[in-house]
Parts: sequence; C-alpha cells; structure tokens
Amino acid sequence: VKIFETYNLSPPTLDEYRQEITASFMKFYYKHGFAPNFSGQGEDGDSKALNVIRKKYYTENGDKGNIRPDATRTVFNLRSMRIKVGIVSAEIESSLFDKLNSSDLHRLFDSQFVMAQIWGDKGPALLEMCEKLDVSPGNTIYVDDTVDGTGSAKKAGLLPIGFGHETGYNSEDRLRSVTPLIAHELFEVLSLVGGINRARNRP
Repeated sequence: VKIFETYNLSPPTLDEYRQEITASFMKFYYKHGFAPNFSGQGEDGDSKALNVIRKKYYTENGDKGNIRPDATRTVFNLRSMRIKVGIVSAEIESSLFDKLNSSDLHRLFDSQFVMAQIWGDKGPALLEMCEKLDVSPGNTIYVDDTVDGTGSAKKAGLLPIGFGHETGYNSEDRLRSVTPLIAHELFEVLSLVGGINRARNRP
C-alpha cells in the first residue's frame, strides 16, 4: 500500500496481492498501474526504486512485526526430536537477526545455520544449508509461505510444506498447487513431521 501511495496509484486488494505476487514482483506492479521503465533504468532500476520504499517502511515499522508466538516451542520440540533446524529466508539480514535476538529463538540457533536475503531461486541456498546441517535433501522438509520458496525446495529435492496462515505471503490455494502439505500454524509442522516419519518407517 505504501509503495502504491508513494506513486499516487490505487493499490490492489490484499487478496489480489496474495494471489498474484511472485519473486519476479515487478510483473505484479506493472500489471497494477506502474509504467515499465518508470525509473529510466529498466526493470532492475524500477525494482530498486520500489525496494528503497520497502526498506524504509520496514525500518520505520520493524517494531510492529514479531516472531510468531509458537515459533520457539516448535523449534524446541523439533530439536527435542533430534531434528536439525536451519533458516533460509528472504528477510533482510539485519531485520531477521534483530527479531531472532529479541526472542527466545536466539538460544536455539547458531548463526551459521541462518541464511538471510535469499532472493529468487532458493534452491542453491537450501542445498548449501543441507550440507551445513549434514542432512540429505531427501530427508529435509522446508516450510515457506510462498510458491517460489516451496517450488524451489521441491525442485532441489526437499519436501516442501506450505505455510497457509491468512497472514502468509501467498494464499493457501496457491501453495497447494505446489504441495499438498499445509500448516496453518507453525506447531502443526510437528504433527506433519511425525506423520512423514511414520509413513517412511512402514514396512
């Protein structure tokens, strides 16, 4: 909304955003009123112009976003199940570490297992994280609220779980186009992991 208001354009609805936005986000903005090459520096220049607004907004409003209340419990329980956990995120690095450090999660993560600002195809970063954690991609799940992230995980050989909460980046039906495994709250990942393990251990 802030981006559209800055350019005196009417923003689309939140539902339209969640149904249409992808990592190639300029396609969305062009569709909804932005003139191609409005920056005079091509699509890369256009995206940089919008990212300036986005980063300023995040800086000014970062204190309004919080780690989900069940995140610490979920990660603690996964680790109690002897499941290694890492983070591969598109979040701005400083913002991500600020959030982690302001919660109990900081006790559960070594910084070497946290990768931020992974934009576009997350596949290479996911495989790098698997190597760091010493786990095979085929024995790794990846939770993401975007079709880009879940799609990258699937192509890299990981098992994607879509995070279908109503505040997620993409809608649940879009996530289901990539994976049938959906969690609406983080703690639901625990039962999904348990079900996956049981299915794999059946004779």
